[in-house]
Amino acid sequence: MRVHIHCAEQAAAKASPASVGISNRQFDILQLMEKGLSNKAIAGKLNIAESTVKAHVSRLIEALVVHNRLACVMEAQRLGIL
Repeated sequence: MRVHIHCAEQAAAKASPASVGISNRQFDILQLMEKGLSNKAIAGKLNIAESTVKAHVSRLIEALVVHNRLACVMEAQRLGIL
């Protein structure tokens, strides 16, 4: 029973993408960033322009208050978003 309560508390502590201002499309991009894909590869996979990916990555960096792509992924993992 105690383990179950701990897991429930842990789940409640996780942030949702929306709670930090991340849109569904930005979350898609964040997941692909976590896999190590480049902006060009993400653009191809999502069938969008590379400039659109760059704009979303910039917004993700702002939303997570970090300075680069790697820090963005790490912060999202720390918050439980990824």
